[in-house]
Amino acid sequence: MPRPSGQERARIRTERRAAQDTARRSAKMSSLGADYKRQEMLAAQQARAHQIRNGQVPTHGVPIGGGNSANALNIPPAGGQGTKPGSSKDDTARKITNPPRQSEPPLKYPEGLGNFFEGNKKTGQDMIKFSALEYKPVGNSLISPSGKASERFSEPDGSQKSLIDIYLPIPQDINSANTAGWSDKDFSAVYAALYRVSKGMGEVGAGDNTVDGVRQEVAAALQQSGLMGEKGLDLITTKVGSAAANALTGAGVGLDDILSRQAGVIINPNKELLFNSVSLREFGFSFVFTARSKPEADEIKKIIHAFKKYSAPKTGSAGFFLASPDVFQISYLHAGNQPHPFLNRFKVAALKSVNVNYTGSSTYSTYRDGTPTHIIMSLSFSEIEPVYYEDFMDENGMLGTGY
Repeated sequence: MPRPSGQERARIRTERRAAQDTARRSAKMSSLGADYKRQEMLAAQQARAHQIRNGQVPTHGVPIGGGNSANALNIPPAGGQGTKPGSSKDDTARKITNPPRQSEPPLKYPEGLGNFFEGNKKTGQDMIKFSALEYKPVGNSLISPSGKASERFSEPDGSQKSLIDIYLPIPQDINSANTAGWSDKDFSAVYAALYRVSKGMGEVGAGDNTVDGVRQEVAAALQQSGLMGEKGLDLITTKVGSAAANALTGAGVGLDDILSRQAGVIINPNKELLFNSVSLREFGFSFVFTARSKPEADEIKKIIHAFKKYSAPKTGSAGFFLASPDVFQISYLHAGNQPHPFLNRFKVAALKSVNVNYTGSSTYSTYRDGTPTHIIMSLSFSEIEPVYYEDFMDENGMLGTGY
């Protein structure tokens, strides 16, 4: 058999490479098509499950999540349009306050988060965990004991049943601020005299006796301060005169203005900083997503979807009521799954806003499947109750720097 010429051998190699390239492209498209087909099947299953929960399709023989059928879950039919709110046929309130909830598989970004190597030794990686919890109202008691609101979301054994767990890298800019409400207040000798006299008389404004009592109290105070008692007797008259002048002219002349001109003194305001309120802590987190593979792109999509979904209020078919969104338990984790030995702890918090910037580089750019190449997600949380002294005495409050 004659040996092929050089030109013939080159043609055979070219045809062989073209066939190999075609086979690789076909395999890649088949894999991509299978991924999208699985996503479409999952979306169809979720849509059918939603229809079953709303009583829109027959439920016999249709499994939902782990083989449980709609009948097994005792899902009532939807109270459709035309039902009277509050009637026995309107199940909106019950569906909202006690909907069938199932835990979802955990999500994490980036791919392989939690696997960290030091040399050849595999160790855990520090990360932040967001656990969505079903909101539980106070109930008929209306008031939750101070410092106990977060305990409503725990099981009797102290554990928390999460709807979904989301693991992300700890952001670069994290901080916590514990604040208390303090403000300066005045309480002069005149106010003190009025309080003492009115308390002794049993009521405020007990006629001429109250005025005489205030004069005596102020005169005694001025005698002790080294000023003449007569000035104290003139104090009530001065106060009445300044009030009358302001009412007639609107000049805004105060008692201290007149006393400063007459005697070069003002009433000691006894200014003091007093505690007057508590505050709720707020936390903001920002995460950058850059997909490096198709599985990472899918995980990013699910993470953004989950935060949006669990921060949204719930409504029934009639829409007569709106139920509170779910809440979150935030945790810093060290070495994979251990509570962080230094960073602050969190109380149960509400997700107030989810801001997603799909053009993180200020330029619209996507991969072939439409996934943006640079996404920035910003989350804003607010704890549902203040931090109290007693919180630092419990098990969590004693770890690291506490709350």
